[in-house]
Amino acid sequence: GAFTQNGTVAVGYQALLALTSGGNNVAIGYQSLHNQTTGGNNTAIGYQAMSDCNHVQADYNTCIGSLAGGDMGAFASHSNVLIGYNCGGGTHTAANVRSTAVGAGAMAGALSTANDDTCIGYNALGAITTGNDNVAVGSNAGDTITDGGGNTCVGYGSDVSAAGAANQQVFGTGGGGGVTDDNSVSLGNGAITNVYMSDDKGAKVWCTNIDSSSDIRIKKNIEKVTIGLDFVNELNPVTFNMRKAEDW
Repeated sequence: GAFTQNGTVAVGYQALLALTSGGNNVAIGYQSLHNQTTGGNNTAIGYQAMSDCNHVQADYNTCIGSLAGGDMGAFASHSNVLIGYNCGGGTHTAANVRSTAVGAGAMAGALSTANDDTCIGYNALGAITTGNDNVAVGSNAGDTITDGGGNTCVGYGSDVSAAGAANQQVFGTGGGGGVTDDNSVSLGNGAITNVYMSDDKGAKVWCTNIDSSSDIRIKKNIEKVTIGLDFVNELNPVTFNMRKAEDW
């Protein structure tokens, strides 16, 4: 039958070797896009980049770097950007879509429906398998995550508390880790002693609850309170309900 490989460019030994009807593909490098037959609008540059990818709906992928997306398999993975040595290069066991990874070893785990993830940095999200909607910026950022989702890790070595973490927002070099809970925000690592809101420290912090430690181990110069019953009688305790911010 008539082939429709219009717009195809192949440079390198066995690049796009199996192509039959996929159009607008660019393959540069030894065995790049080697197995692709029908997918279109893909760009693979580097030794064996996207070499194992082959599906009629494996479209709009950009893989640049030796082994980048090299083991995508026969799945409908589409709209991914993988840049760096072995970036997204783990064995794919299902379609993975709309993810962007930049860095050697980034998103290089055994990917299986890991969708809408974004990472920049060496080994960032390096172990992810099925987790969705994660953001990791920094070398080794978020490399604990496998099936967790909705997490943000910004900073070298910033990480969540568990492989299946959900909605953990971690900022700062080495931040997060074992002290972070789901649905939480972590600022800084264990060496941080002050947190400023705005450069002049004048910003308001809005919250409903404040937890403050009363551990005797962090106190000194402890003395008994000398105020008596008269002070207590002058207290005016009340009950109340919180107002919504828009009512202020």
